Amino acid sequence: MNTLISRISHDLINPLGGVAMLLDQKIDSESQDIIKESINHAMQVLDIIRSIFSSNLTVNHAEKIIQKINYIELDFQNTPRNLDNLAQILLTICLVFLQKQKKGKVIVTETMVELDIIINEDELSGLFLKNLSSYSCYFYLIGQLSKDKTVKYENQIMQIIF
Repeated sequence: MNTLISRISHDLINPLGGVAMLLDQKIDSESQDIIKESINHAMQVLDIIRSIFSSNLTVNHAEKIIQKINYIELDFQNTPRNLDNLAQILLTICLVFLQKQKKGKVIVTETMVELDIIINEDELSGLFLKNLSSYSCYFYLIGQLSKDKTVKYENQIMQIIF
């Protein structure tokens, strides 16, 4: 839990630290844009984290958050929306894409969640609950949320099978 809190703090404090540094300088329009982007990033991370730990989180609510952030294209294919931890898994995947600053497509079927993503060794060990570091903690959280499911990673395709 301490590692997760450390990662969350890092993802919130870094953008806000950049804002603080810019506020000490003369603010031109470029600096204003960076400030807005940094604050927006921190708010997105905070909104996602708060929602992941909410007892009332639904897949529909997670989908609305993901659409606002615009890092994931969700493709629901006749999926029941009440699968265990699906909303939390989707939001944690969103955090991964946000952290990597890459956009991606997540396909959700009635039997699995699938995404095309490059995962390094540290992240992979976190996904399979072998190693927890601040760098791999979002993957570790996905692994924890998927404990009773089958998780596969082959040819840059990650699958969580229900």
